[in-house]
Amino acid sequence: MKTAFIIIISLACHLLYAQNDRNYHSMELTLLNSQNEPIVDAKVWVDGVQIPYEAQYRCYFKKDTFNFLFDVEVIHADYDTLRYNRQNLSSYASNHTFRAHLWLIRPTEKYYYASSEWLKMPYQPQANKLLVILKSQNLPKHDSLYVRFENEIKKFGLKINKTFTERPTDPAEQWLYDSHDGLSNYIIIQKEDETDFETDFCPELATLRYLDMVQYAGPLITTGINKYYMTTYVNYISLSRQLMYYDADQIHSFLQQIDKRFYFDEKQMCIVLPPETNESIPQIMEQLRAIGFREKMSMSMIWMAVLD
Repeated sequence: MKTAFIIIISLACHLLYAQNDRNYHSMELTLLNSQNEPIVDAKVWVDGVQIPYEAQYRCYFKKDTFNFLFDVEVIHADYDTLRYNRQNLSSYASNHTFRAHLWLIRPTEKYYYASSEWLKMPYQPQANKLLVILKSQNLPKHDSLYVRFENEIKKFGLKINKTFTERPTDPAEQWLYDSHDGLSNYIIIQKEDETDFETDFCPELATLRYLDMVQYAGPLITTGINKYYMTTYVNYISLSRQLMYYDADQIHSFLQQIDKRFYFDEKQMCIVLPPETNESIPQIMEQLRAIGFREKMSMSMIWMAVLD
């Protein structure tokens, strides 16, 4: 009898601990804009509980009991209202504290989805520039491939913006420049007259993606980390390697509802968009989700490697 009582108490304690383990005891949210600058005057709620800004922690912080799966809402007059569920967010949680960075988006800004969890990352659009990454690794600027590329794009009324084509002479700048792996292959493209490219479907982007010397081409994204860090995304939407809900024919049916040019590449497990597709990919993903498409989707981001 005594043994049975001990077992019952142990199980009750275990269940209580397990339930407690599914809660957070404090919430710590850092809000940033597209230039990675802190935002301190927003209104933040988690499951209806307002999270105040605490200057000593430099974040929105509150001790309380929060559900493991919670909803967060952020409102600011200068930015779009942000609404997430815990499943959208990555946390570096420790000791039952949920910690995360959230980025607010101005109404005029573009954004991309940083992962299949649909976390929005804003960036300041540069409508008159595109980013090209050449295939050759460590390509010197006097190399014939670079010259051939420059001559080729002139045929289409394009030119190289040479802001980043020369290695800086200042030692500190050289260190920063050299820490970005392959930066010499990153080329910023503009029209000869420097007017804007089409933001949704850009014919010049299709031309660049078809060139055999180009590895990747897409919108130019600078994140505010530093002036040399550039990234882009290409005209694919990646799906999970193991489909959960649909076969290839069903995916094709979804795509045809939006645009007849879209198709599913079963071998690469991705949705292929027209080569001229520019900054409209997040909206295409949102269209798919709006018509009931349930497979996990992620944008095909091209990240720059930064050396330690």
